[in-house]
Amino acid sequence: MSLIDRTQPYLLLVDDDRSKLDDLLQAVRAVAGNRGIHVDPWCPSKDDESVPDAIANRIRSNPTLVVADHDLTEYGPAGFLGDSVVAACRNAAIPVGDYSRKPQFELTRPDPFEFRFKMETTDAAAREIVNVLMGFHRLYTELAADPGHAAKGNWAAVLASILGRDDLSGTFAMYSMRSGAASHGIMDRMGKDAAADRTRLYAYLIGHILHNSIMRYPGPLLDEQTLYSYLAIGEPDAEGRAIFRERFETALYVGPFSEFRDFYWQDRIEDIVLDIGEANGLPDNDNLDEYRRAAAMTVVPAPSHGCLRCGGERGGYRCPYTLKTVCDRSDCSVSSSSWIPQGAYLTRVERDFHEEWAPMIGL
Repeated sequence: MSLIDRTQPYLLLVDDDRSKLDDLLQAVRAVAGNRGIHVDPWCPSKDDESVPDAIANRIRSNPTLVVADHDLTEYGPAGFLGDSVVAACRNAAIPVGDYSRKPQFELTRPDPFEFRFKMETTDAAAREIVNVLMGFHRLYTELAADPGHAAKGNWAAVLASILGRDDLSGTFAMYSMRSGAASHGIMDRMGKDAAADRTRLYAYLIGHILHNSIMRYPGPLLDEQTLYSYLAIGEPDAEGRAIFRERFETALYVGPFSEFRDFYWQDRIEDIVLDIGEANGLPDNDNLDEYRRAAAMTVVPAPSHGCLRCGGERGGYRCPYTLKTVCDRSDCSVSSSSWIPQGAYLTRVERDFHEEWAPMIGL
């Protein structure tokens, strides 16, 4: 049965430690609730067949998502690493991610076709796994249900069609700089494979770019914290966050990979800000940071975002590495970075971080 024929989201979990696999399995099932997810746990043992054959047999049924422990050698076959699972799944165009329970510090060039699930807590990892799983499942089913999406001709137009935002096709296309050689390989296969396989490959490609690029590097889509950066304020308390969510509800993004986090359309946020300003008689202001902050303060009082350089007077941008609000001052942030796609027009790298790491990692 091919993946595109499935009516159920299908998750393959791989861990050679039975107790840890069971813990993650229970956490995923608790988070999944009534979403109809089929979960297949695989606990490799040292008696298993050869590693390539074992992986090939497990992914033959085309899971929606595969998630594997990074190190499968303690109880599994010798030399069996999560990298082997990742490589096999990528070759088959199956979304895949891995995780490690060991403390890690990695700062490497982001790979748009990689998922690394953080295991600080099993529940948090389970939520992110379900989010990614359901996101790809939604893309598969949307594409399968309406061939008109794939007929748009390029991945950015296909994604814009699925999200009901044909007007943003050009903006999405600017993120393609991050897709690299892997996406070109997928596009080459699309020209050769049958229609059902093309649908699956489209979902594979646009799912990764949407989750790992468009939603990670703010531009047309902003998460909750980036909303506050855009409004040039600090994060309100719980009551204030609820008020902001209600006020900006019409700008909420409802689409793949938004199971547990709120995202907002930037252009619709701007429309709401203008409505708030007009309703409250705010004077025109060429300084958009000041205008947005003044509008936000009429919704609910909020703290300063605490930038030591501008004293919280400016803002509007988000650093995806330090998770700080930054402004366009040259001593505050850097706009040019090989790690930031062109379409991410609300993303800048915090200056101190850039100066420390750029020489070593080519940021």
